[in-house]
Amino acid sequence: MAAFPVGARVTHSDFGPGTVLARRFLHKLRVRFDDAPELPRTVREEEVEAFTDATLEESALGEEKASVTGAKRKKTRDPRGPRTRARSVGPALPNATERADLRQTIEALRMGVVPAHNVDRYTVGRQDECAAVDPLFQGGMGFRLVWGEYGVGKTHFLDLLEQLALGRNFVTARLAVDPREVSLAHPKRLYQAVVRQLRYPAGGRGLDPLMHGLVDSVEHRDPKGSRSSRFFSPYLHALEWHNEKVQTDVRDWLMGGDVEMLALNARMRRIDWRGERLLTLSDFRTHGRMYGHMLGTLASWSKDAGYAGLMLLFDEIERIDALTGADLRKAAEVMKYLAAISESEDHLAFDPERLYRGGHAVHRSIPLRFEDEQPLSVLFAITPLPEAQGVLNGILQDPSFVIALQPLTARDLHALVARIVALYRDAYEGFEPSAESFESFIAELDDLIDAHELNPRAVVRETVFVLDRMRLGP
Repeated sequence: MAAFPVGARVTHSDFGPGTVLARRFLHKLRVRFDDAPELPRTVREEEVEAFTDATLEESALGEEKASVTGAKRKKTRDPRGPRTRARSVGPALPNATERADLRQTIEALRMGVVPAHNVDRYTVGRQDECAAVDPLFQGGMGFRLVWGEYGVGKTHFLDLLEQLALGRNFVTARLAVDPREVSLAHPKRLYQAVVRQLRYPAGGRGLDPLMHGLVDSVEHRDPKGSRSSRFFSPYLHALEWHNEKVQTDVRDWLMGGDVEMLALNARMRRIDWRGERLLTLSDFRTHGRMYGHMLGTLASWSKDAGYAGLMLLFDEIERIDALTGADLRKAAEVMKYLAAISESEDHLAFDPERLYRGGHAVHRSIPLRFEDEQPLSVLFAITPLPEAQGVLNGILQDPSFVIALQPLTARDLHALVARIVALYRDAYEGFEPSAESFESFIAELDDLIDAHELNPRAVVRETVFVLDRMRLGP
């Protein structure tokens, strides 16, 4: 067994490469691993080997072999560092406002919920998956399926994507599907949930930030304008007239509320609306085409208002397994409409124009899209249950549009601990966790991780609880 001196470069099967800081009794080493420089570890000397060029070559050969054999699992990781490095967290944030925001993030993690901000700061092991979504950010449109078993982190991944999208100037809406309140079998309820959850890079929710940003555009407001919409231009017209009663009624109508349409159309005529009459936004399950057109319009108008586009993120799609018969068929149809308004036809496994057109002639004549190239991205996150998998297999014919989330490895979870430590330290000014006092927890955590007894959420909560005890005392 080699004796590694202080300063030697070594590599560990779980933690990757690092530098020896000190030698301990019983053939143990104190090592600062590159994955988590904030959190040195004590390991047995027999667990590490010298980190040399030969180590790199061996890893490269392993990756090449995995590629040749067509392995479905992820490639062997380069020992020069993990895909997500703790060092990328950056320096501590001295600004009091930023620290307050970070403390809100820590509080959410204590409660076991996804925080509204800073998800990217503690995300590990998802670089490949994020790269698979990058074409949507670059091109502004497309459809993707995110597959993953329970507990693999689908909800966390969608939250990460939403924050990344907002950072790239997209309008977003993220919602969880529910068999009753937000049912895929009821397109109006889905549309209502989307417009309620609309979120903007500079803050704000709902339709108003977008509508107020376009109220001065004649091309959008006038019914004969080049960018006019049968559905949304009436609201701009009402805003321009400063009639609060009509504004409220049209907003309620657009949000899917119950509005007396004869009275609303009469009020619109009284403020000189010369466009087509406002249509009833019914809860009929056959109106998927109309609501799809409205979502596409919102995407195009978002781009017109200066945003990059609209990204819709749907979680828990597998809940369609609870649907049967006509409900399941309608849900499948609505999902196809969402794919048809966001993805090019040559990537679809169906003909969009053959989807059922319900309602009266006026509803059936509504175009599928507001415009051919509309900046709309749609992502479905799903646990591959039988009914859901069967439905989704009939939507896309390009397997590269399916993003398979693999469970985080032990090495990822160890890096996750380091990320939480760095986040916590930035949140609480002057707090510096002692590596020595943290070591007993790390040893116990390592055992649980290696035994696959902790999922990522549990790792996060346990780490926060231990840091709380270190900061506040017993």
